[in-house]
Amino acid sequence: MSADSARPEQLEREGHAVEGSRFIYAIGVPVLWSASTDVVDGEGKVLSEGNFRHLAIAEPRTAPYGMAAQQVLTRLGVWDALERGGRLVKGNSIGQTHSQVASGAAELGFVALAQIKTPAGIAGSHWIPPADMYTPIAQAAVVLKRADDLEAARHFAHWLRNDPVARKAIEDAGYGLE
Repeated sequence: MSADSARPEQLEREGHAVEGSRFIYAIGVPVLWSASTDVVDGEGKVLSEGNFRHLAIAEPRTAPYGMAAQQVLTRLGVWDALERGGRLVKGNSIGQTHSQVASGAAELGFVALAQIKTPAGIAGSHWIPPADMYTPIAQAAVVLKRADDLEAARHFAHWLRNDPVARKAIEDAGYGLE
């Protein structure tokens, strides 16, 4: 299981995955989030108003959520000013970016909805950008040929892809479905 589709495609291309086993199990949802309740408005206007020192994102060149954040910021017309002004804090991963925002090192940042969504809701303040502002974050899986129990791995992949309970759990966790 991967946070993108490139790595499973590569595993399949290099012959490490069972042929035909690759599938999209979830669509990642980026969200602008602050651990504070009064920072992010419901329309993301905070980005154009600029009432913050630092905005955390994952590195766009290597992280799908970082690329989505860059696309949203570019679409809003604020990317260049934030980057030139030294206001972007780039984490190596979406996990590191979440830590930067959760700790307060950055007032707000783009994280994965699945990182902040709980059964009780979302703490702090947030804005989910419209899906047409970024390229979908398709998260793919494959069955590896080297699996200790290949039949169990195939069964798990089939369950994950087709079972209504599994699909609902993915959606409830903060992901979209294909």
